[in-house]
Amino acid sequence: MRNKPREKVEEPTMHIYIIGRCIFFKRISHDLHCSIRYDGRNGRGSIYVWASGNGGLKSDDCGCDGYVGSIYTIAVGSASQTGRFPWYGESCPATLATTYSSGAYHDQMIATTDLRNTCTTSHTGTSASAPLAAGILALALQVKENPGWFRNSAGFWFNSRFGYGLMNAYALVSASYNWTTVPDKTICKADVAKV
Repeated sequence: MRNKPREKVEEPTMHIYIIGRCIFFKRISHDLHCSIRYDGRNGRGSIYVWASGNGGLKSDDCGCDGYVGSIYTIAVGSASQTGRFPWYGESCPATLATTYSSGAYHDQMIATTDLRNTCTTSHTGTSASAPLAAGILALALQVKENPGWFRNSAGFWFNSRFGYGLMNAYALVSASYNWTTVPDKTICKADVAKV
């Protein structure tokens, strides 16, 4: 069952949203609606990631963005490298997830590709956070569809090419504060009679 049948609808539907002081109109055609729900990923639907916005300095509310509030998108905000809400961040209940980006002017920014076959280390804001979230979601979908990953008898996910997966440096260092070492190695020898 790759694609579900669609009804023919001539006129697009009009959605009117009023959130606080914001009034906006959103026109969604029936074909676009069905495309989002059924066509992507071999009939399992598409996933849209949307940046929640960088207008926090002007008290913008990401709830006024029709895509942030859409049930068909995953709205992504930013956190500084210290885990704080950045000065440019927009607040609203539709934000579903957060990834790192810049915060204060002295914080690190995101390294990525840039124009003319170059790289940059100054990508910032929710415009940097949303692609990170999309990449994380793509990895999660790939694991789900990759038969190389399985749960071993101890209950951990394992892959013969990637072992237990990417290392999480922060989690490992944090766990090392209360690390319990294993006992010394024990070697057992048994004499075996030759026959």
